[in-house]
Amino acid sequence: VHVLAWTTACAMIPLIAMALQGYHCARQAIIDLETTHLRSVLEGRRARISDWVEERKQDVRAVAAYPHVWRQTVQGTLPGRNAAAGDLADFLENVRTSNRSVDSITIYDKSWRQVAGSAPTVGDPKDALSPAFRDRLKAALDVVVGSPQTDASERIGIRLGAPLVNPGGNRVGSVVTNVLLSDTLYPILEDHSGLRATTKTYIVSNDGRFFSGPRPHIEVLSRGTRHPAGFLDGCSSEAESYQDCCGKPVLAMASPMPDLGWILVAEVDQIEAFAWLSALRRR
Repeated sequence: VHVLAWTTACAMIPLIAMALQGYHCARQAIIDLETTHLRSVLEGRRARISDWVEERKQDVRAVAAYPHVWRQTVQGTLPGRNAAAGDLADFLENVRTSNRSVDSITIYDKSWRQVAGSAPTVGDPKDALSPAFRDRLKAALDVVVGSPQTDASERIGIRLGAPLVNPGGNRVGSVVTNVLLSDTLYPILEDHSGLRATTKTYIVSNDGRFFSGPRPHIEVLSRGTRHPAGFLDGCSSEAESYQDCCGKPVLAMASPMPDLGWILVAEVDQIEAFAWLSALRRR
């Protein structure tokens, strides 16, 4: 009996080893597949976000090119003082109300004195002209994008600024807009077309804070994330495994967007990713 048991055990060892090796290979194959899927998701989202940013930049360029804007900036007249000032105020208000992403538009002269417009409702108005943003705008030849701002209601906006230049090519001031992310950018991230059931995408700031919700109804905006060390650098060659903000195991990849100061993240639940492998183990 002992000999038979020993012989059976010896025969089973190679089979178990082969089964474990096969499971490992199958698991790695799934990780490779999900890496391809998540990389494709990130590339698609990056392209759509880039288009969104370019549209916002075009809006700022249009304001900067409006003749009343640079003329009124040079004159430095106060709103209501003449017809030109009234036309400028009407123009800015029309731009703001016709574009749901625009929170505010403000015109500054060369000495950074406000000529027209309104203060942003998201973030500290003083941050609209923070030294870092002002220096970048002062040296810019085109639109610059500032760091995201949040308010008490966790609405998030970004500053875009452009130089005001008269027909002679001289800089006469700047235009600064505050753009809200919730109504226009978030739908891009939440669009599920072509994605797996549990795939989600969201953006994180360079300092590791959520700037869009990774899951519906999860209040994490502007709070710190808990990604693995080095994950947000986006240098991994394959999907990484960790627990998301709800404690669920996920496979994920990250893609930095340095021009915006954001990191785009794509995740898929491991339960979905490894579903058929789990079913195979139960057989």
